[in-house]
Amino acid sequence: MLRSREVPSHEPVDRAASEPEEAAGSFGKQSSKILRDVHELGAIAVENVGRTMGQLKAKGRGVVRKSCDRATRVQDGFARYVASNPTKSLLIALGVGALLGVILRRRASSSAPVQDVG
Repeated sequence: MLRSREVPSHEPVDRAASEPEEAAGSFGKQSSKILRDVHELGAIAVENVGRTMGQLKAKGRGVVRKSCDRATRVQDGFARYVASNPTKSLLIALGVGALLGVILRRRASSSAPVQDVG
């Protein structure tokens, strides 16, 4: 003989199926909450990016300032050297100028187009 078994109740599923408007409203509330959370996360991300950009700008300004200071010190060092060794500085400048002239002349003559004499 077969005994009838009691079927377990699926009340939440049955209630959701019987009340579609309520389920849709609950889904809408959840969707709205998720959307608010996403907006909040986006605002936090934008704030963090802005803060990081500010820090990077400050570091960049510091690097530029240090580079300018170093370039000024090098320039001052050259000026002091030239002032204390004028003859030597003049001969060095003449040598560098002559060397550059030779290099540029060779470069210009090697890149000149070959003309056919006809």
